Amino acid sequence: MTWDEYQDLSLKVAREIAEERGFRVEIAEPEDHHEAAFDFKPMMARRWGFFRRRPQLREITLTFYPREIQILPYFKMGWWVDINELDKLDTFTFRPEFEKRIGDQIEEFERWNRNS
Repeated sequence: MTWDEYQDLSLKVAREIAEERGFRVEIAEPEDHHEAAFDFKPMMARRWGFFRRRPQLREITLTFYPREIQILPYFKMGWWVDINELDKLDTFTFRPEFEKRIGDQIEEFERWNRNS
């Protein structure tokens, strides 16, 4: 799976979940494809460092907007993706896990919003 496919799949799943709850979703500041990803340098013993590939992390952020207010975002949800692991990603297992994560984040934010 490529980075574009991952972004499209994430956006598609997020839009399906958000439509049920009355939100509109967009990718916040899509990344430039020519910009190098962030190299994560794990802290480990030097002798083991050269055996592993360093993950190249890239951030993806989804912004949720309420339907009636188009300007101000309701909340943002972001995470880091290892580009080296995208080819191993299975879309059939990704989709249910991602749907659950988005649903949990929306519920948590709504609960936090009600309490404050």
